[in-house]
Amino acid sequence: MEKKKYTKDVKEEEVPTIRTGSYYKNNHLILEQVYDEDSKQSYFLVLSKDNKIEKVTHYDFEGHRYLPLEGEEISLGVVSLPSKMGYYEQVSELTDEIKEFIRKYLDLDEKYLQFATWYVLLSWVYDKFSTLNYLRALGDTGTGKSRFLDVIGGLCYKNIRGSGAVTVAALKRITKKWGGTLVIDEGDFKESDEKTELIKFFNLGFEKNRPLINCDKNDPSTLEFFLPYCPKIISTRRTFKDKALEARCLTHIMQQTNRKDIPVVLLTEFYQKQKAIMNKLLKFRFDTLFKINDEKEVKLDTKIEIEPRLRQSTYAFLNIFADDKESIDNFKNFIEKTQIELIEERANSFEGMIINAIHGLMEDDFTENITSKDIALKIKNNSGEDINVRVIGRYLRSLGVETKVKKIDKKSKRVLVLSNKISELFKRYISYGNNLEKGYNVTSVTSYTSTAKNNKRAIGVGGTQSEGVDVCHVTNVTNVTDENSEISTGNEGLKCLTCGIKSPPAVLNKNSICDICEDLE
Repeated sequence: MEKKKYTKDVKEEEVPTIRTGSYYKNNHLILEQVYDEDSKQSYFLVLSKDNKIEKVTHYDFEGHRYLPLEGEEISLGVVSLPSKMGYYEQVSELTDEIKEFIRKYLDLDEKYLQFATWYVLLSWVYDKFSTLNYLRALGDTGTGKSRFLDVIGGLCYKNIRGSGAVTVAALKRITKKWGGTLVIDEGDFKESDEKTELIKFFNLGFEKNRPLINCDKNDPSTLEFFLPYCPKIISTRRTFKDKALEARCLTHIMQQTNRKDIPVVLLTEFYQKQKAIMNKLLKFRFDTLFKINDEKEVKLDTKIEIEPRLRQSTYAFLNIFADDKESIDNFKNFIEKTQIELIEERANSFEGMIINAIHGLMEDDFTENITSKDIALKIKNNSGEDINVRVIGRYLRSLGVETKVKKIDKKSKRVLVLSNKISELFKRYISYGNNLEKGYNVTSVTSYTSTAKNNKRAIGVGGTQSEGVDVCHVTNVTNVTDENSEISTGNEGLKCLTCGIKSPPAVLNKNSICDICEDLE
């Protein structure tokens, strides 16, 4: 907060001033900064309690003088602001205009195009909600990821271009200053402490009131607080190794387009149209901000169970479109597809290989006395991978699977305890495959874990005994890779430098440390 003397609108005395890009209070006052590119000046558009909109250079309220933010980032286009208040008649009209603009310049499938359109609208009222998910373009070079950032990110609320030679420290400070939408290419951050810091920033930024706390490098006794909560438009070349972050991304797989009507270069017409839509979206914020009831819970009736983290990250969309049945139905289909993709990705991880092997053994009527050796043999039969049984045992512990020592043929063996934990892991790691259209739910497959001792037949849909029932499962899981390695796991095991246990290459990080030892460090 700075102090400055004013002699016009107020008495000649020191008035505390606050610089901000936006402010709202009491359901009747909204301040929003706009920027006139011709005059190179910033102003406020103000909606006061008499429901009139004024253009002012500053605004006095409750003993403080509010002034627009300043900085070179505005004139250089790093931060993009509306230039004035636009006009539209119906929200549906504005939604269609956004969708057609995106379609003209970017090749997306229709479902994701609809979702991207909703996300643009959501970004302009995001501060009324407590959680957000992120839009993410995933693909190789030359597939349109940068265009994704330019087209969609450029429409979002106070969009901040974080691509190029930027540091995480800079991102934290500019986000704290502006509180807008961060548009960033994750590929600009190579494997380093900087990349780790970026992942932390993303993980904290999906929810309000989760500050990132750092020590000042020059004075460790001084703490710095950053608020990473804001919409984010991200492009990446690989999925995130951090599965919590992966679950918060609503992803479009980018491919090289075959469309000939998409402009190769973004010319002046593009930027003028984009600015015109941003001006209309500013009106949408003024019209909508105080109508949103962020305490309202909207239930989504889906064919499959949606995990809590995904439900949490998408509740804001449901709130905005609660009265639009068509939009809700489209949204439901998209979320179901996202849930299935999350499970399929887990199924192809090393942990997924283990859980799918357990599931396969139980389908083979092997419903008790399952050992790590049995799991290793099943994996080898499925994929040809030769996995050390000690590695499997350690992964089972990390997954929370209980084991016990049991006498079998006068020998002591450690076997799995078939509990509800196994059922929960099946939900997370067993792919639906094509069974969604048949109405199958993977949770029904796991119901026989509690009755395994009395029934060696599989239990069908709904938990009733059945013969010949299609039970969804995954076989032939191969080419297990992570974000840092594209080497397929084969028989050529390597030893972890910490524990000395032979492990597949994909299980080891770049320092030849296995995942379990890495987590323990």
